Amino acid sequence: MNAQPNDHIAITDILNNPKNQLASLIYKAQQLSELNQLLHNTLEKSFKKHCAVANYEDGQLTLVTNNSAWATRIRFSIPDLTEKLQEIPTFNELKNINCIIQLKETAQPIKPPAKHQQNLSPDTIRSIQTTAKNMKDKGLKAALLRLAKSMEEKTHLLLSKSIREE
Repeated sequence: MNAQPNDHIAITDILNNPKNQLASLIYKAQQLSELNQLLHNTLEKSFKKHCAVANYEDGQLTLVTNNSAWATRIRFSIPDLTEKLQEIPTFNELKNINCIIQLKETAQPIKPPAKHQQNLSPDTIRSIQTTAKNMKDKGLKAALLRLAKSMEEKTHLLLSKSIREE
């Protein structure tokens, strides 16, 4: 539809046009809202915050829940729920109920945990140095000495020169 700047289309004309995508989305949202209301009138109170209608088509009702524990509880209650819902005219052709899990997305990206660096005690640093001194593997010895030196600098410890040179 090529609308000119002076052309005005009434919102009702758009919403009443069954071929319009916006109109069909609004209609589907209204349907789901009505189905959710009927479902919530039938469900136990504890289920209401964790269960919603995702779709109802050709006798197939798809429920969505926010975690696997609630999905399991809902699946166990499907026989009773089916009977209760079939008593409602909207669901009289209900044949099957499926339950899917849709995890809530976090509003913020997940950040890796902050690195927690602990300062080592002077005794621990001496122990690392002593262990390094007795190492036969040169690579491991050098790595332990670097670790001890790094920890010593971070904790501003002044160890005796004799321990460092041994």
